Amino acid sequence: MLIPVLAFATMQPQASVCDIRNRPSAYIKQILTIRAQIVSAFPHGMFLQDDKCPNVVLILGYDLPDADATVRNLIPAMQVDCSPDAPNHKTHGDFTGRVVYSSKGYPEFRLKSVNNLDNAPCPPPAKSLPPMQP
Repeated sequence: MLIPVLAFATMQPQASVCDIRNRPSAYIKQILTIRAQIVSAFPHGMFLQDDKCPNVVLILGYDLPDADATVRNLIPAMQVDCSPDAPNHKTHGDFTGRVVYSSKGYPEFRLKSVNNLDNAPCPPPAKSLPPMQP
């Protein structure tokens, strides 16, 4: 007789930007996954925003030693100044990280990985310029 074996995957708790902003102490230092959009508002920084409360944002930070390659590739690409008609200033995805308090006492989401992006960020600039023709 075969006995079915159940495999349990470890899942990060899910939260929304609203949940974290309303009760940051309940999520402090937990590893969470948020389905949201990343919004760049330079020079002010980057934020997470979701559809549950579109007028609320969560400060986005990152710890590069703890972040994986998905974050290291995303951050410079999001900082590129895109053309005004580019749809890439808001990129939806699954953002995994932990909640901490910023140096000013605001809740901040420290990014560890990014998955399932709905659209890619702006392409990075060319590494070098082509030689000029006389």
